[in-house]
Amino acid sequence: PASGDAYVVLAHEGHVYVTRGEVEPREHVSVFDGAGGELPAIADFDDDGRVELVSSTADGARLLRFFEDVRGPHSLRSESLGANALRLTWASGSATPSRVQRLAPGDPVTLGETSAHVWVDSTLQAFMPAMYQIHAVEQGELRGASNVVQAQAQPRPRLRAAYVTSASSLRLRFSNPLHADGFATRRVRVRDADGMEHAIVSLTLSEHDRSLDVVLAGALACGTVDVEADSLRDDQWGLLDPPQSATRTTRTCPVASFHVARIEPRAQAPAGFRLEFNRAPEAAALEVATYEVRWNGAPVPLQSVQAVDARRVDLFVTPGTTLQGFGIAYEVRIDAALRAADDGALQEDAGRVHRVYVQGQGAPQVFAYPNPAKASDDAIVFADAAQDTRIRIYNLEGELVRELDDSRGGGLRWDLRHRDGRPVSSGVYLFVARDSRGTMRGRVAILR
Repeated sequence: PASGDAYVVLAHEGHVYVTRGEVEPREHVSVFDGAGGELPAIADFDDDGRVELVSSTADGARLLRFFEDVRGPHSLRSESLGANALRLTWASGSATPSRVQRLAPGDPVTLGETSAHVWVDSTLQAFMPAMYQIHAVEQGELRGASNVVQAQAQPRPRLRAAYVTSASSLRLRFSNPLHADGFATRRVRVRDADGMEHAIVSLTLSEHDRSLDVVLAGALACGTVDVEADSLRDDQWGLLDPPQSATRTTRTCPVASFHVARIEPRAQAPAGFRLEFNRAPEAAALEVATYEVRWNGAPVPLQSVQAVDARRVDLFVTPGTTLQGFGIAYEVRIDAALRAADDGALQEDAGRVHRVYVQGQGAPQVFAYPNPAKASDDAIVFADAAQDTRIRIYNLEGELVRELDDSRGGGLRWDLRHRDGRPVSSGVYLFVARDSRGTMRGRVAILR
C-alpha cells in the first residue's frame, strides 16, 4: 500500500483476520466474516493510504471492506539525499492537505503545505539532526498528526572496500552506518575466481554498523573475489551511491600455514619471553605494539623486541620487572594482522591467547601467599617452587595435614583442606619445602 505498511491476511474457520506489521506482535486491524469467497487480496487502488480488501466470488470480484478510512497522516519516513537535503514521505490517509513541520525547542517551524505525500527539505546543514511531523489540515485547522522522525542530511553511503576474513566469509566496509532494516541477503552477491556465485548464509552489522560481515555457504576459491551490493540503505535511509556498487578483493591461499611454534620465558637476563614462529614473520614482528602481555589480569609493560634469527624474536619487559613463578600463567597475545614474510599468510591461530608459566627458583626461595589467609580466601599458593619441590604441611602438634607436589608454573596450591577433604580450622600451620636445591621451613596462618 501507499502507506508503506505491511499487512497480513489470515483465513481461519470462516473468518478473515487482518494484521499490520512485519514484526511480532502484529497490530490487530480487523476481523470479519469471509464466507462465500476465496482468501481476499489487499491493495491500495487509489494511492490514498486507505487499504481495500477484495475477494473473488462466483459472481466476480467483490469489495469486502474499507478500513483506515479516517486515519490521519502516518508512516512518515525520511531519506537523506545528500549533505544538505532530506526527502520526507508519508501516507496522507485522507484527501485533506498535509502540513510539514520541523520540530524545534519551543515552536515548530512550518515548512509548507502539500496535497501530495512527499516533501524535500533542502535547507539543512550536514550531520545536524532535525525532527519532523506531518499534520492533516481541515478547514485551516490541524487534525491528526503522524509519527515523529529524527533524521539528518548526510552524503549518500558508498561501498569503500571488501576484505576476505576467512575461507567462507568477507567484510564489506561502507562510508556511512547502515540501517538495521536496509539490507538482506538478496542484496549482496559474491563470485569467486572460479566464477561461482556463493549463497549467503547471513549478514551481520559490525564496526559501529559501518561494516557488513558476510558468511557464505561454501569456501571461496583462491584468487580474485567480486562483490556487489545492491540498493543498501544507510542509517538515514539514504540509498547506496551508486545503487549497484561493486568492488574486488582477493583470497590468498598460502602454500603453508603460519603460526606460533613455541613461547617460553627467556633463560638469561634481562627478563622476557622468546617466541618462535614456524616460518619467518614480517617486519611487524619487531614492533612492541604487535604484542600484549598480561599477568593476573594486569598488563606487563614491554620495552623492546629483538630478532634472534629469521624465525625467533625476544620480547624484553621493562627494566625492574621480574617474571614470577606464582602458579599464574602469563598471557601473550599477538596482533592477528601479523603475517608470514614470504607469502603474507595470516596466522593460523590468530586471536589465540598463549599461556606461559615461569618456573620457580626452588625450595630456598619458596614463600606462601596470602599469609595470613582470610575467610574470603579459598587457597594458599606456595610460590617460586621448582618442578621437583615437595611441600609438607603440619599442625602445631606435628601431625601431617597435607602434602603437595607437581609444581605448575612455580606454584603449589593448597586448597585449605586436610588429606581427607575436610576444611582446616583457623590457626597456625608449619610447612617444609624440599627439593634438590635445599630446604625451607616456614609458617602460615589461617583466619576463618
